[in-house]
Amino acid sequence: MAQTPKPSVLITEFGTGHSELFYSHALLLHHLGYKVHFLLAQNLQGLEPTQIPLASVTLVNLKGPFKALRLSFTIKKLIKKHRITHIMHNTASGNLLRSLCHLLPKKVMQAGVLHQANKLKDSSSQRIITKRVKQYLVLSQLIWQQNHQHIPQDVQVNTFYPCYFPPAQRPQPPQTPIRICIPGLINFNKRAYLWLSQWAAQHQQALQNQIQFVILGNALSTDGPAYKAEIEKSGLQNIFTLFEGFIDNETYYNQIASCHIIMPLLHPEIRDFERYKKDKISGAFNLAIGFQKPMLLHKSLSQFEEFTPFSIPYTTESTLQAIQQVKQQHPFQEIIKAYQENARFTVSAQAKEYQKLLNIQD
Repeated sequence: MAQTPKPSVLITEFGTGHSELFYSHALLLHHLGYKVHFLLAQNLQGLEPTQIPLASVTLVNLKGPFKALRLSFTIKKLIKKHRITHIMHNTASGNLLRSLCHLLPKKVMQAGVLHQANKLKDSSSQRIITKRVKQYLVLSQLIWQQNHQHIPQDVQVNTFYPCYFPPAQRPQPPQTPIRICIPGLINFNKRAYLWLSQWAAQHQQALQNQIQFVILGNALSTDGPAYKAEIEKSGLQNIFTLFEGFIDNETYYNQIASCHIIMPLLHPEIRDFERYKKDKISGAFNLAIGFQKPMLLHKSLSQFEEFTPFSIPYTTESTLQAIQQVKQQHPFQEIIKAYQENARFTVSAQAKEYQKLLNIQD
């Protein structure tokens, strides 16, 4: 009897963000034995996960008119050439996908990652996409819990933790100082950067030579220049590490590995805070899971069951005490053990969720 060929899955990304998910997609699909193909915007060249065997990588130029129509021709050719059975849109929202998803053959299942779950309820554009894309991944169980009541009956939503990163010989954290990493775009609406520098200025003597805050974002873009000026004005250069320019993946991951703690820096006073509680997840969480780092997490978030075992809670009034407690008690091994014992984060468990979403039978 002829053996049924393994499914071929096409991962797409036409925007500029979310490339950090590529490796996790490829790892889980490769674990399942599926053929993995990538279709990426040209500006993402070099970000495909070459550490995992890929069946094909196609780059597309999205400049010019009729993007959706041109993309549909490209995808149809890939479907025919590689016998693509499933498409996973790494960003399952936006005007381009709204048009594109309806131009593709119905025999090919389309699924996607929903980075802002509130779109299922609030976005008319998303409702148009959902007429064709009925399988979604959201990036934490908390987001699923906060939004499951808005999921249409004919739509399936599973959780996905893109918490896998290319294996490499990574540096270890030093004995001292305690290195606390704040990863992400330096944007005052997304994280409480200004609070942190003002707080550090008030406790400069206690922090000197003991604590290092690593601001892992480009200090030359968005609010980076203003924050750099704030750090310099307050004389905090010895306590804060900044990066002036684009940070390549290898440097980024090495900086995460050499830190003791990850600090998402999400506070109730920032503009996007309620969205982080209900609709979207900070990439800091999956970095913490992937590198098995404790999270220094504001109490308003650390109370959630999903984060509690991996968190060191603090409030704006108790931050120094929380950091001093870390220095005295070194709870790192206990939290690493909690990560390792959580079956939800294993490759086999996540691969099963992925397989279930794509409705692929063994």
